[in-house]
Amino acid sequence: MVNGGPPATVGAGGAALGPGTPVGDLPLRPVVALAGNVTVQQVAQALVRSGASAVIVGASEAVVTDADVVEAVAAGRSPCEPAVSIARDRARHIPAHAPALEALTTMLHQGCPALVVVEGGRPLGMVTLAQAARVVVNEAETPTWLPALRTALHLEVRIEPGG
Repeated sequence: MVNGGPPATVGAGGAALGPGTPVGDLPLRPVVALAGNVTVQQVAQALVRSGASAVIVGASEAVVTDADVVEAVAAGRSPCEPAVSIARDRARHIPAHAPALEALTTMLHQGCPALVVVEGGRPLGMVTLAQAARVVVNEAETPTWLPALRTALHLEVRIEPGG
C-alpha cells in the first residue's frame, strides 16, 4: 500500500502497473504549493495537514521536505525564518506520458525524492521515489540485488515467481 492508497501495482482504474506504465496513470500525491513568503513553521503546519513529505514554495519552486524542516529546527534556526532559506533543491518535472522506469532512474540519478508530473504545462501531482520503485520492482524477476534495493528504499514488496 502507498500511504493508505491503493496497492502500488494497481492504478486508479484497477489496471496492473509496471515499469512501462506512464507516471500520469499512477496514483499521484497532490502537489502542495505555498506562497514564496511562508515561514519554516508554516511549512511544517502544511506538511502535517496534508500528510505530504514535501511542499513547493514560491514561483522559484523551491522544494522543502520534512527532513529540511527537522534539520533546520535541530540546528536552532528560527521557525519564523523564510522557508526558502532551508530549501536544498528546486522541483523537477516529468511529463505524464513518461514511463515509471524513467521516473525511477531520473530520481536515482538526480538524487531527488519526488518529481512533479506535468501534462500540458500544468501539474497533475507528484510521484515519489518509493512509489516508482514499487511499481518497477513488482514487475521485475527477482535478481540477486533486489533484497538490498528493497532494504535501501524501505520497501515491503513481494515478487511472486513467474509473474
